[in-house]
Parts: sequence; structure tokens; C-alpha cells
Amino acid sequence: MEQIDAAVQSYKKPESLIYSLLSLKNSLNFDKEENPNFYLDTIWIDDDLSGEDTVKHYKDPAFIEAMAPINIKVRVNKKKFRPGRTVLTWPIPPYIKDYLPKDLKRYIRAFFTFGLTTEDDIRYQWAINNTKAKKLFILHDDILFTGNIIKKFFNTFQKNSNLIIAGDLGLCWMCPHNNICSPEKILKKIYPSPIYPKTKRRECTELRLFTRDYERLCRISEWCCMLDVEKTKTLKSHFGNYIDGGDVACYWFEEVFHSGYDFTDPLLSVEEKLKYYNHPWQGHSGHSVWEDQGNGIQPYDKDLINKKLLEDFNYKLNY
Repeated sequence: MEQIDAAVQSYKKPESLIYSLLSLKNSLNFDKEENPNFYLDTIWIDDDLSGEDTVKHYKDPAFIEAMAPINIKVRVNKKKFRPGRTVLTWPIPPYIKDYLPKDLKRYIRAFFTFGLTTEDDIRYQWAINNTKAKKLFILHDDILFTGNIIKKFFNTFQKNSNLIIAGDLGLCWMCPHNNICSPEKILKKIYPSPIYPKTKRRECTELRLFTRDYERLCRISEWCCMLDVEKTKTLKSHFGNYIDGGDVACYWFEEVFHSGYDFTDPLLSVEEKLKYYNHPWQGHSGHSVWEDQGNGIQPYDKDLINKKLLEDFNYKLNY
């Protein structure tokens, strides 16, 4: 059987993250008799300096027992890198140097605010660097799994030896090409512009230094995807870094696009997706607890999640 590992980032919401992981483990039981070819071995939890009040829950013997036989590994970043922050490592990778003129403000802020750090502080990179698995499943901390998504992705990879990533394609809700483009068209190699996967700029009245004439608004989203680890390591860019103004994996996705590797989205309709996951099941994205994503800052309902933990998994955090 082939080993599969998983990676998730943590920041201050242990209830939600633990619910997602217990839900993921439970999902492996769906159609289990049809899954003799893989097993989930280790989950790599990388915490962004939340504090011991968060991290202790991942090391709690009760949680370790609840997740068994899946192994849990926990790491805390050397420096805090909230979403949107470029992580600078030493030596500085060539792909960052390529965009220093355009991303000067971002890099100056990153350097003087955070300085240089280790590669493992980049989102998901600790797992990519250290896993022994050939495939790495990546998830966010706010998912309710309703089907065996790891099986779905694993079987997708089995059908294509050139595949590097499978997951949710597009940031269509914010892309200026969404009236003429779709994930279905992209997978058929029908692209919305000659510069794809870059996208044209949205209208912006803000005065910016070194303004680009494009944005990066297309990718396979990291909130629920699977990577081929060996192929990922052949690319020069880091999957989880924020480069050239793009979100996680946007810059990396362009390198994939030009590399000759394949990418895919095996769940193109909402109906298909709901058979495997409800994201975000709490009524808002996990990220909107920290930043306004169009509907204001959303409350983190710890009591609701703890209630669901007890009802669905008979699990209670030890505060």
C-alpha cells in the first residue's frame, strides 16, 4: 500500500483544526473496502506561533489516541508569518530575486518586520521537505469531510503519471475573467488571455509603487488538494509562499503551467464537491476570522465547534 501524508497550518483555532482532522479520519471509513492501495500515515501540523494554549491540544494524549493509527507531528514556526506575508529565507531563492523590482515594498516589509528565516517556516514546506510519502494531501482547518476525498485524489493520480496536483481550480469569484472563463475551459486548454495563468488587473484606484499590469488570480487552491511530492521538489519555487502579489501557490502554479506537468480538478460542480466536503461548514471561511474577505470580520464560534466535536466524535478539548 502507498503511504499518504497530510499537512495543515495552525493559527489559534485548535477546535476547528481538530474537528477537521477528526472529520478527515472519519472520511477514510467511507468505501473503505474499496481502498486497499493507500493509507494515511502522518499529519504534519505546522503552527504559526499561536502560543502554548493552542499547541498543547495537538500534543494532548487524548487527541493522539483519537487520531490513531494516524501519526501526528507538530512544529512551531521560528517566526510568525500570517497569510499574505512573503517568507524570506537565506540564501534568497532565485525566483524571489526575479521579482524584487515589482515586489519591492512587500520584500522590504518582510525583511525589516520578520528578517530571514528557515525554509520550513513557509506554509506546508516542513511537510514537503520531510515526508517520506509520494503524495501529500493539504487541507485547511475549517473543512467538514463528507466523502473519502483522499481516495478520490489518489485514484485521480493513478490515472495520470504526469500529474503534479489535483484540487479546486480557480479563484473565479474574484477574477476579472470569470465572465468568459471557467475551470472546465482551463482543463480543455481554453485560456482567457495570452498571459494566463496571470490575469489582467482589476480596477484599482490605490496608488502603488511598481504597479504590475497583471495579477495572479488562478491556481489549484491549497485549502484541499493533493501534491506529488517528488515532482514538487523539482520546481524552483515554494508551493506555500506569497510571491509577486499572488496568494499561496499562485506563483508556483504558473511554474507548473510552464513545466509540462499536468494539473486537474476532479470535482468541477458544486454537487460533486458536496459529496466530499463542506467548506466552510461554519458559514464563513476560516481566514475571514482574521481578515475582511467582503463580508466583514467573522466571529470564531468556539462553542459551536466544541458542540459539534462532542456530538460527531465524542471529543472534548482539555482546557
